[in-house]
Amino acid sequence: MPEYNVERAKQLMAEAGYADGFEIDAFTPFPPVFSLAERIMDSLREIGIKSE
Repeated sequence: MPEYNVERAKQLMAEAGYADGFEIDAFTPFPPVFSLAERIMDSLREIGIKSE
């Protein structure tokens, strides 16, 4: 299982030039896995990637 490290993810975002994060147009989950998609979106928000 990959390591869950929000601080390291934020550091990598900053190194990539996105210290303040960025927005994506939309994140569209498939209905059978909607709850998984919500968890993914929450994780992305933690490091500054915002979506609709």
